[in-house]
Amino acid sequence: MKLDSHSEFGNYSEVRRLAHWREFLQSLSSISMTHLASVIVFPLDATDGVDGETALSSDDQERLRTMTHSIRRRQFEVTRIRLRQLLGVLLDCTPQQVPITNGRFGKPELSSTVQGNLRFNVSHSGRWAAIAWSIYVEVGVDVETDDQKIKLDTLAQQLFEPAAYRDWQLRNEPDQQRMILDSWVLRESLLKALGIGISLDGYRFETLGELMKSELLLAVPLHPLASIRCVDPMSTSWSSTILPLQSVHHWFKLARFHGQADRWHASLACLLSRPDVQVSEKLGVYEISH
Repeated sequence: MKLDSHSEFGNYSEVRRLAHWREFLQSLSSISMTHLASVIVFPLDATDGVDGETALSSDDQERLRTMTHSIRRRQFEVTRIRLRQLLGVLLDCTPQQVPITNGRFGKPELSSTVQGNLRFNVSHSGRWAAIAWSIYVEVGVDVETDDQKIKLDTLAQQLFEPAAYRDWQLRNEPDQQRMILDSWVLRESLLKALGIGISLDGYRFETLGELMKSELLLAVPLHPLASIRCVDPMSTSWSSTILPLQSVHHWFKLARFHGQADRWHASLACLLSRPDVQVSEKLGVYEISH
């Protein structure tokens, strides 16, 4: 697992690869809950511990029965089983007992009957899925695979401001696709962290240079039709220029990372109460290899 070809997680995050899901569950109790947030990326075609009869709730099973698309049905089934297993360990209950409900705009969350501040988010694409969780901040996660047929130029115009779009046009096609996927997962994850059903239209990145950083601090307008501003979290000069905009912006800490051979691209977003809170806290990033 890597961030990108230019950088490593360094002192910011803990990165761990595990062979099997069971190994991850067994080690979950030892994973530090002092991390700002954590994310696990795993293949959907691994079958160890996938037992819907003992993990899924009656509502989950009813939802499965109404799904006719076989691939989407499998994606939902395995992701929901893994989510319930993970949350069951954290909440010290059986997977079926985890009280999952949907928020106002459809984002899954724990029922108000659960004590504590555990938040989570899920994503799946192709044969890969991701689950993020935190007891400190709202989280959003997005994973995308590189085997999708996408219209690069159309998406680039949606994602980038004119100057960044011109920069993108100068790159070769593999780099163009990689930048599209990296930018897409960043934007998807931060909007999922907000969890309020905001349209993606109008949120664009000003530059491509900042997107190559391993971790970012982002200032995101409360309303669209404005650019997403990227800030180096190690910089000592950003606070004086960005802080006055706090009343009209959301603040996010984001990390972008890739699977081996770029087989998947993912981003984890943490919604901060203000830009100088918990920015230097570590993130936990885990991958099931098979």
